[in-house]
Amino acid sequence: MNELWHGGAPGREPGELILPPTETGLQYTRADVSAIEQVEGPILQRRDRVYVTKDRELAQVFAGGWSFDGVTQGWGWLYLVEVEGDLLEPDDDLASLPDVSFQTPRARVLRVWQRDVKPMPSRSGLVLTHVLHDWSVAKRAKQEGAFPVFGNHESDASGGAR
Repeated sequence: MNELWHGGAPGREPGELILPPTETGLQYTRADVSAIEQVEGPILQRRDRVYVTKDRELAQVFAGGWSFDGVTQGWGWLYLVEVEGDLLEPDDDLASLPDVSFQTPRARVLRVWQRDVKPMPSRSGLVLTHVLHDWSVAKRAKQEGAFPVFGNHESDASGGAR
């Protein structure tokens, strides 16, 4: 499996588990913040899951959008994580791109990559658009038997990004 990243609540250290809101009591998740901001389209985020991605920039966006109160955003941390066994499931919100984002019951911090990620509202949309576009291209190329190299998402022989 490629590297996995998580952007979220600050304060976890290597070796510690990242647990879902149902176990930590975290009140404001991506789905809650999106509802407060009246973002179009439902966010299907499950409160009993932790979200991880193969894309570091995407996780960084979520770290920058972390909220302790549903209003103030930013200052989350970016983590390199691992997931035990076969506990990864496709992220319901990115079902069309199953190799980008995953949900899992828990993840273990391997390394704190970046502390206090600043909110990046102007950059967030660009990163999300770029990441989703690149992964769509990779998925299409895999289906067609071609393996392009683009951005910082280099395809491996199986068509997945590294």
